[in-house]
Amino acid sequence: AGGGTNNLLGISATNYFLNYPSSIVLNNDENLLFICEKNNHRILVMNLTSSIIRLVAGSNASLSGDSN
Repeated sequence: AGGGTNNLLGISATNYFLNYPSSIVLNNDENLLFICEKNNHRILVMNLTSSIIRLVAGSNASLSGDSN
């Protein structure tokens, strides 16, 4: 998605660049999308209602999500 940031406590999906997403999973209620970000070694969750992305597991290093 969009412009990059250094905080994954709850940011808009339009302000975050995914870094090689390798897998996605939709929850049973179809309102949460879990994203495995291969190069950043982390799992993100995006609320599809609010379009907010949060860090679920993995590295906190280089939280901009930009490819290096």
